Amino acid sequence: SARALLGDDRAQGILEGLRTALDREQPTVIEYPWPVGEDERWFVATLTAMRNRPGRLFLVSLDISDRKAAERDLAQALKTKDVLLHEVNHRVKNSLQIITSLLQLQERVGDEVLANHLREARGRVETVARVHERLYDTSAHDRVEVSSYLEDLLTTVVASIGRKDSIRYEFSHSGGSVELGVEYSVPLALILVEMAMNAAKYAFPGDKAGTVRVETSVASGMLTLTVSDDGVGMGSSFDLEGSGLGMRIVRALSSQLRADSAYLPRERGTAFQLSMPLPKESDPSRSAGA
Repeated sequence: SARALLGDDRAQGILEGLRTALDREQPTVIEYPWPVGEDERWFVATLTAMRNRPGRLFLVSLDISDRKAAERDLAQALKTKDVLLHEVNHRVKNSLQIITSLLQLQERVGDEVLANHLREARGRVETVARVHERLYDTSAHDRVEVSSYLEDLLTTVVASIGRKDSIRYEFSHSGGSVELGVEYSVPLALILVEMAMNAAKYAFPGDKAGTVRVETSVASGMLTLTVSDDGVGMGSSFDLEGSGLGMRIVRALSSQLRADSAYLPRERGTAFQLSMPLPKESDPSRSAGA
């Protein structure tokens, strides 16, 4: 009997499929294993109740053992890939953290000008390290939720590099949650760090107090990033055509993201805004529509 061959649980599943098929006008499809010697083969069966024979079923069965074996191989390959990505992100994160520690040590032995350059370099390396840390901590391993990642960068990386207790760092987000792959999240994060560090560096000379604010919003397939401050302003020479390393980085990364970026007119302080089109798979409005 099927129960003797398959065991109670598997046989019960087949019996339930047979009972369901008897009560339906439409065909019922079930998959089941069947022992062949010491091996096991899998079949898919289409069950149709016979109109003129009550209690009888017409059954068409197809051997799908090769398909099941391929599915098992694919599942194992995906599991292996997941483990490897997890390990890669862990190792990259650790390697980058070693580099940031070395840069931090070097800051302490150089003059103030050199220390500032090393501090900025450390911020860039730490930005990339943190995305791999988040990838390591998530199940996806290739995408990060953008708003929480950027907020973490502002309140930890930028705040620690700025080294001014008189400066507050604030973050806000509006719109849906967005997950982006590394090819989008890293350039976006580097732009935020560059612009927020610029604001902390130039907007509050001496011990002047103030606030650096970062706002992100998602609407109509676009993600907008705004970095503003209430400081003294940067002057007309600070624009996207600047020749400094930071602005060259911002221009290159904005182009990579196919984003529009510019300084906004303000009566007080400065405001930089970047608008980038979201990739289709990351647009929450498309997901909601689907």
